[in-house]
Amino acid sequence: MTVSRTITVKWTLEKTDEVTLTLAFVPQNAKVFESVFPIAWKVLKISDKGSSPQLTWNDNSGGSRVDIDLDTSGTISDEFEIIPLHNRTNLQLDTARHPPSYYFSTPETSTEPNQALVVNRTNQHVNIGAGYITGSSPDEDFTTVLVWRDVLDGNTVDIHYAPILTIWANLPGVEESQLLASLPNVSPLCQGDLSKTADVNVTFEVSRTKQGGLVCSGPSPFKAPDSAASVSAIAVSAPAVSANAIPTSTIPATTALATLPGAATETEGDLIYTADLSFATPVNVSGGVTAIKKMLSSQGYSSFKVTYKEWGAEARLRLALPSGATLKQAETDLVAAIGATPTNYGKAFVKNHGGAVLLSYDNAVVQKWIQVSPASPEWFEATQQVAAH
Repeated sequence: MTVSRTITVKWTLEKTDEVTLTLAFVPQNAKVFESVFPIAWKVLKISDKGSSPQLTWNDNSGGSRVDIDLDTSGTISDEFEIIPLHNRTNLQLDTARHPPSYYFSTPETSTEPNQALVVNRTNQHVNIGAGYITGSSPDEDFTTVLVWRDVLDGNTVDIHYAPILTIWANLPGVEESQLLASLPNVSPLCQGDLSKTADVNVTFEVSRTKQGGLVCSGPSPFKAPDSAASVSAIAVSAPAVSANAIPTSTIPATTALATLPGAATETEGDLIYTADLSFATPVNVSGGVTAIKKMLSSQGYSSFKVTYKEWGAEARLRLALPSGATLKQAETDLVAAIGATPTNYGKAFVKNHGGAVLLSYDNAVVQKWIQVSPASPEWFEATQQVAAH
């Protein structure tokens, strides 16, 4: 039996108030924003008082092949197939046709419990989507809510998902576009499992508090996250660089001290290495950074901070060096980690890099750093040696 929900969003705002709401389904697993990305399901521009058209969702789940616009991250699902639980299908490519065409094989029973599987049998990498189907043949329509990027030939994707509906305010982007890899840093207004609401008609109400923060109320199990950000007006722009991330520079090591707020997890004499990375397209950034971090972790680097540029093809990576390591060694290890990427298309390129050494604390609240130039002798010295200068 198909489970369906009809959603209405109501709002009460000031006449001059303009807010954009983004609704998407976000799976609760470790791979989200690494190999699987949510798609902006609905984007509503709201102001004054009003309500949205009725939005419908159902669990008539299926898989699709997805084309992604490299400039806008917009998605189009060209081929799709209903895939019930405990079934599997192959995504294949018919090269005898001109032009070659993709198609799904007839789903067959699978031994895997609680899964609906798509196997890539195209002899190339493809984007595989998960979503739901509305209408009936020949007027079926498919709505993509999740996409697995660049699935390799022979790999399998489980397209069964829990419909964890999430609502944010003022995100960039449009409907049917892939959401940003930096989104986990943005607190949503509310979140919950849509299939577990008691009523098939689900209503959300958006308003402002007396302090000006945006709030969203909905039925159980929907709730706001346990964070102060949930009661603040959320305006998304490019993420700020971490307070401890020293900007890239080639100035001499005798530069005046920089005083920065910090955390008590670092000690005097610690070295950090920062690199501004550039990728071929914005969609390469998240996977590329993840691969680099994985490689560096295997070499003893355990502390990473990453700053993503919204809708850009760049990221800033900050490494805390292991004891006894030099900034030159960090530079070499980063280049090796980039070189381990199998294709040039997915590789990162280092635009700028630099380093800094932590000199002292002020009550473990304010840290004093000094920049280290790649052209200085200190670039080739270990942590405590640099601090001794």
